Amino acid sequence: MGCDTQVSSGSRKSRTDTKIIRHNDLLLGFSGNARELQLMRFGLEIPEQGEAEEDYEYIAATLTPAIQNRLKDAGAAEIDNNVVSARMSILIGYRKRLYTVSWNFAPLRIESQDYHAIGSGMYYALGSLFSTKDRGLNTESRIRLALETAEEFDRGVSGPFVVESLG
Repeated sequence: MGCDTQVSSGSRKSRTDTKIIRHNDLLLGFSGNARELQLMRFGLEIPEQGEAEEDYEYIAATLTPAIQNRLKDAGAAEIDNNVVSARMSILIGYRKRLYTVSWNFAPLRIESQDYHAIGSGMYYALGSLFSTKDRGLNTESRIRLALETAEEFDRGVSGPFVVESLG
């Protein structure tokens, strides 16, 4: 999983920390509001998967509600007609599978390919990942090339870039 380190708030200012959180065999990548990222990084209690829980069930019924509750408890989630939302997207890497969680906390398992992207440069990154899937590049090289492509065409993306792997 890879990320840029830019905060997009109308200016092109880079961060010094990453948008990826690592916890055991779980990677969480974030795009969106900087405050919500801070709340995830500094205070999210990541629950362990129950013995009887399938992986997707864990993502949908245990992990995602923990994220949602962290934002609600900190006053960073929006609530309208009992629908909780946030100005962020999450890419989850867990046990060699990818999942995405959108603004309304609806987790989806990525089935169609072994890559995905979120954030303002996602379409450029997806195009790059698609075009390099059969080129013999290792995963880290493909991710870095996707980030560089997004940086070239989207002013909301800039390095330095961070790449994390679960193994």
